[in-house]
Amino acid sequence: MSVTCPHPELDATAAGLFPLPLTTFESHLYHDTSRAYPLMCDMEVRLYGRIDRRGFEAGIRALLERSPLCRCVIRRSWWGGLAWAPVDSEVFVDWQTTGRAVEKHYNEQVDLKAEPSLRVYVREGDEQSSVLFHFHHLVSDGIGGLHLIEDFLAGYAIEMSGPSAAVPRDVDIQRLRYREGNILRGVGDVPKFLYQLCKYLSRLPKALVTRKKLARPSAGRPVFIDLPHEVLENLRSIAQEANVPLNDLLLRDMFVTVCHWNRDRQPSRRRDCVRIIMPQSLRTPEDRRAPSANITSFAALTRTSREIQDDEWLLNSIRTETAEVRSELLTRHYLAGLWLLRKSGLLAFALRLPLCSSTLVLSNLSTPTRRFIGRFTAAKEGLQVGNLVLDRIVAVPYVRPHTHAVFVAIVNRHRLSICARFDRHYLSEAEGKELLQAYVDRLIRSATLVHVGGGP
Repeated sequence: MSVTCPHPELDATAAGLFPLPLTTFESHLYHDTSRAYPLMCDMEVRLYGRIDRRGFEAGIRALLERSPLCRCVIRRSWWGGLAWAPVDSEVFVDWQTTGRAVEKHYNEQVDLKAEPSLRVYVREGDEQSSVLFHFHHLVSDGIGGLHLIEDFLAGYAIEMSGPSAAVPRDVDIQRLRYREGNILRGVGDVPKFLYQLCKYLSRLPKALVTRKKLARPSAGRPVFIDLPHEVLENLRSIAQEANVPLNDLLLRDMFVTVCHWNRDRQPSRRRDCVRIIMPQSLRTPEDRRAPSANITSFAALTRTSREIQDDEWLLNSIRTETAEVRSELLTRHYLAGLWLLRKSGLLAFALRLPLCSSTLVLSNLSTPTRRFIGRFTAAKEGLQVGNLVLDRIVAVPYVRPHTHAVFVAIVNRHRLSICARFDRHYLSEAEGKELLQAYVDRLIRSATLVHVGGGP
């Protein structure tokens, strides 16, 4: 059974924002969309208990009030550029019993000029329920997606248990005007940008090795594996001993996994490159009150097959590079490159080139509930949300052409989960699960090492 959920009225403050011009990053996502690669993201919340229809509708209203881009389409503005524009349409909701597959409209391209991209899939059961938010990446990045979930849960809890059940995060809709920030920090930033551009173009990566295009696309649904509790504890201890963030260990083991995967399936050269794209939030303290949006960019870490063979060197090189990325916010230079392509009119052309810009994507959302800004009542097994208890959050972004896999590391209830989505046109479900298992096995192996310098 499918139901519709009406949009609440836009208040005068939010209405005055529109039409809202697309940022450079949003333009990149808009032109990168195609029928085969619709660039839709998943943010799923799994809960203990039976979800209530009244509470659900209140949660959707709260989400739409705090994140107006979820109710917008893309229109040509009066000055000729592309811009967000709100419309009075209803949210598509697919409401089924637990166990029913998510299929209706799931892999379809959304016409962003005609309808908002948000689609919601509810699976209702006596003991467990889930709500899957399926939306175009234009609407939000991963952290913004977690705020979508937070806004929904707060609205649900207050509707079901009263105002004391949750304290919603404070949102300033006007922060949407500043979601792009400063791409370059003055003239002194230009040489750094040119260096990063040359570095990016001089080491083109090799794509993840797959079979020829599948005769029939696979389902394209995300998959995930929960690692044993002690794996996360051991990885954190090893990272602390090596004086690196846990994220650097995750990156190192991904480089090794992909290198072995490609080498086992196709003859490789020592100078073949693997490139992992790592999202970086560009949020400032002022953006704590921002609605869900894309306030992010990408860092590109590239290593040759020869460099990947030495675990200790590889980890040290990643530590040096990621520290520089964090301190200098070097992902701004990725946006600068997109800005130049956009201003020259070449952005759409560049995105259609049959080139592999990255081998895969690895994102680390850490513990999702720690990114919540509002407050919820604590329960024995998680957060209390009205008549429900939060079990876990699963998040996976989109797959784009020539980048055949995306991975997300999430910590739920003190356990590391690895979520993944694979190119449904080139990887079967079995092959995707094989690659995911290979990465998990590598992490488990690393977690058993006493010292980081052990070999692969």
